[in-house]
Amino acid sequence: MLITFAGRWFEANTGVVAYDKDTAAKLVFAMMQLNDALHSDLDSDITLTGGVFSFPNRDISSRDFIDAVRSWDRRMEVPDEILEKIYLSIKSEKLAQAADPSVPLREAIISPANMPPRLTTRIPSDVITVQIPAPDPDFGVHLQGQDLLFEPPFLSFAHSNEMSFRVIGNALGTKTAIFARTGANANLYTGIPLSKTFAVERPFMRHTFKVSFTNHAGTARKYLFSVESRTDHMNWASTLEKQITRCRTEMPTAVGPVSPKVRRAAEAVALRVLRDALIVPDENAKGDGGGRGGPPSRSGAGFAGFGRRPGSGNAAGREEADANGGGFGGRGTAKSGHDLLLVVQQNSLIPLVLSFLNVVKPI
Repeated sequence: MLITFAGRWFEANTGVVAYDKDTAAKLVFAMMQLNDALHSDLDSDITLTGGVFSFPNRDISSRDFIDAVRSWDRRMEVPDEILEKIYLSIKSEKLAQAADPSVPLREAIISPANMPPRLTTRIPSDVITVQIPAPDPDFGVHLQGQDLLFEPPFLSFAHSNEMSFRVIGNALGTKTAIFARTGANANLYTGIPLSKTFAVERPFMRHTFKVSFTNHAGTARKYLFSVESRTDHMNWASTLEKQITRCRTEMPTAVGPVSPKVRRAAEAVALRVLRDALIVPDENAKGDGGGRGGPPSRSGAGFAGFGRRPGSGNAAGREEADANGGGFGGRGTAKSGHDLLLVVQQNSLIPLVLSFLNVVKPI
């Protein structure tokens, strides 16, 4: 079994190590011998607790271990630094075998159950909690990962059955966190994953929501919006959901002498006016003679401010928008949440005005 394990490990790391499969197998056996020598007792039952590969000898030093390896690794394919690290690791913690089937396992619970799949670069994640049935001085979890910072990096359950931590991503991209269980009882606990993958994103992606729909031409559109806080995100999500439900369920009704047919026509005109005020029409973007020019597509990302007061937007962004012909009539320029709100409020008066222009002679 150990030879098979060594062979599979070598195949997975063949591009990293500088020795062959036979050397990998011998190194595994050397590690097992060192483990038995440092952690077996003279009066132990060798069939249960140790002594299978070596007699107990806790006086073995790192130099003794390196010399023993050199007896069969005369070409020094395994560097002294690696052997030193192996010695210190095994000395500090015994290599754990599979749990005895007769011993009941202990369940560890992680909250939230689904750890966040995304992180914002250099911003701590929400608190993640690990809970075990009772305090256990012989159990802990080392948290490791390239370009990931953990606060704290080690979870000790010696005095408490519950420990919490945060994750911070220091570089963009996909990162993998390793949850290394440690201690004499490490193999008794279930529920803790061996690893977890996080996608570390830029700060503006922290609170985003996407709006998807099919436009008047039958083309699918997707817009990604970013807001400053979780509260703003929840407000936007709640409001959009209510308005979408309202549009789907409510039917136009007559307002005084204005018929539903007239009202629908007026609303269609108002929607077209609003669309042209905020977004470059596709036919103009394609250069079909509109003469307005603008971005080649409506798809993109924007920054939304929920209920923001006038003048509270980004000053630099406003100056840039004004310099590029921004304002309410600008094409393809960024607008603050207040600007959008004002345009929509003004546009909402169009159906009422158009409807009453047809009161005398309904359509």
